[in-house]
Amino acid sequence: MISPPVLSKALQAAVGTLKSVRRQRNGNVLGLVETDSRTYSAKLLALTDIAGYPVQASAHRTLNSSKGVIKCTDLKLCKMEEIIEELRPQGVVDSFNITVKSGENNRRPTNTFILTFNTPTAT
Repeated sequence: MISPPVLSKALQAAVGTLKSVRRQRNGNVLGLVETDSRTYSAKLLALTDIAGYPVQASAHRTLNSSKGVIKCTDLKLCKMEEIIEELRPQGVVDSFNITVKSGENNRRPTNTFILTFNTPTAT
């Protein structure tokens, strides 16, 4: 097993200065590695070994995105793919239309949408 000081030095040599490095709860040496730089993130994702130990890196499922709520009656007429494509220049990568119960077994769309952006904070 690699010691934390050796791991820290190896990561810094391979990637650069990192924001934080946290251990996983299950005892694995690496859990969450944070950086403020896209360049460093790309270097982390490309790593296949650290100090001779094999590693596999992947982007965090939720920390690399943000969500926002909008209300727009006109969007009810659009398909999800159309909304995402039109708003892609603003960083939108997903859209979800909130529905409400209408009758026994039916749901109807509302004019409220949850948009997912490809940045950790909304701009």
